[in-house]
Amino acid sequence: MVPLLKFSSSLAVMMSLGYVIYQVLRIEPHRPAYERIALWFLFGSGLVSLCVFWVSSVDSAVALASTAIVAVMAALYSAVLGVRWGRRSWGDRSRWAEWRWDWRRDWLTLGLSAVLLLLFASVAWTAWANGLRGDGLAIWGLKARMFFLEGGVPVAYFTDVSRQWSHLSYPLLVPVTEAWVYYFLGKDNERFAQAMLLIFCLSLLVLFYGSMRRGHSRQYSLGVTLLLCITPAFFRIATSSYADVPLSVFVFGSSVSLYFWFKDHRSSDILITAVLSALCMWVKREGLVTWVINLAVVAIWAFTVHSQPMHRRVKVVLVYLLPALLLVPWFLFVAWRAIPDNDFAPISVTALVSSLYRVPTLLLLFLAELTSVEHWGVLWCLFLLTALYTWSKSGWSEKGQAYLFVTVGSYIVIMALTFLFSTWPSYEVHMVNSFDRLVFHVMPTAIFFVAVQLGAPAQVGWRTLFPLRRFAEQQGL
Repeated sequence: MVPLLKFSSSLAVMMSLGYVIYQVLRIEPHRPAYERIALWFLFGSGLVSLCVFWVSSVDSAVALASTAIVAVMAALYSAVLGVRWGRRSWGDRSRWAEWRWDWRRDWLTLGLSAVLLLLFASVAWTAWANGLRGDGLAIWGLKARMFFLEGGVPVAYFTDVSRQWSHLSYPLLVPVTEAWVYYFLGKDNERFAQAMLLIFCLSLLVLFYGSMRRGHSRQYSLGVTLLLCITPAFFRIATSSYADVPLSVFVFGSSVSLYFWFKDHRSSDILITAVLSALCMWVKREGLVTWVINLAVVAIWAFTVHSQPMHRRVKVVLVYLLPALLLVPWFLFVAWRAIPDNDFAPISVTALVSSLYRVPTLLLLFLAELTSVEHWGVLWCLFLLTALYTWSKSGWSEKGQAYLFVTVGSYIVIMALTFLFSTWPSYEVHMVNSFDRLVFHVMPTAIFFVAVQLGAPAQVGWRTLFPLRRFAEQQGL
């Protein structure tokens, strides 16, 4: 019980720091509480890990302790605001309406919720039983234990050639958040590091459901979230201890927020897009691709939408760019230390030309993965058919729809092309071992795209999901 309380404390102070950032950015307070809590956690994990790295550049021995002091102060501030909010909200039943429904009439919602809870419980149980393994143990777990023992991120670690196998150039959000848990526990406990990864998984489900609810009924949103959970690759990757689930949360959060910004042009959505896109680069190197794709989309919008004044278009681009400045110290540090890459050669015209012979093989492996029923069911076939249907119906008249298709498609293609620069003895083995996890990063966004195109609006009941039953009811059968 005591370790669980310490783990909960580590989460609480981390989310408190995220809550302060949420308040500073003045993101709209009218989002559902569960969605706000998930965003507080994502913001907090990013800021905590960044603070630990920044302080470590001065004195790594006090980095975790110093960041903990700042986070505890944020927790006290959040507690004061929480008490004030509680006093104002006491007796105001409208504030609790989002949590309430009549389960006796809305039995489908209750059933779907129960199934979702059981599925997540099975993921959590399996992950807890397995503990850290694979790269989650040899790379992220090793770094987390080292950072905990050192009190922060030791600069000497990046100059130790004997540890090159642990991928010195990998970003630090995941291992630092695991070390954060160890710091509160007072010892390294790999199961609680796995528990931290499960919080990222839960945040993904919460954000996915919350995003669906912005335009669809509760039943439909729960049903689509359930489809996300039963996609074959979800259980396998969610129960692993790799960093792919954390990255998928940030990729989905940034992508869906930009989608909603195209629809409604709320400043909160572009702010969330900017922060989460920047943090993608802090989770895994592949996150840089998401950041660049989103930057390109925002820049194209700024140059082509003449209905908006120039100052507003420039402001949107600057808002997107500013959070990325938080990552500049890390990229400068990697460049200054000239940290080599374990898996890929530097991108150059010479390397590209010498690797063009790989294209046919990579294309076959690309198609084999996306058509793998064992990994994805029929998701990617459905994704392509939905895109073709949307294009034939409206010609991508809605920018948000076009963006979702472009960001998913571009990400997958770029990830496949990176294996042109693989330095593994067998680039085929490299792609077979890694490509499914790279595709997983945009899987939730792809499911969201399909669900939005095929889904019923919020005011339509759950029976719209069953056309045959609706037809029978219309015929009086």
